[in-house]
Amino acid sequence: MCPQTIHLVEDNQDNSELFCELLSDKFSIECFKSANDLLSHLAKGVGHFPDLFVLDISLPGMDGVSLMKLLRSDYLYKGIPILALTAHAMADDKRRLIQAGFDWYLSKPILCEKELFHVVDGLMSKSLA
Repeated sequence: MCPQTIHLVEDNQDNSELFCELLSDKFSIECFKSANDLLSHLAKGVGHFPDLFVLDISLPGMDGVSLMKLLRSDYLYKGIPILALTAHAMADDKRRLIQAGFDWYLSKPILCEKELFHVVDGLMSKSLA
């Protein structure tokens, strides 16, 4: 059985490497530096669909909220959970991002590995339902 796949869109190399370091033993992670990189990859139709999208909010070009809405509007991806990963860490940001359509929210930097695993595992099990 293939490991579950995460498509991470993160333009900061250090954040991307930390996320991969924490989760790569359990999941297959494909990293993209921008929304356009992810969309180009998806348009090629190579490989299988991810089990989870993890999107930074402040991305160059198209931001994470716009990318999430674009993914949600496509019938191919609308059932795949999407996690917001952002440095915007005010209490209102979490509510705003979940109301916008994200399944959950984690703030950066990732300080609690246990919370990261809990959220990712929870979203992954939702994608299997």
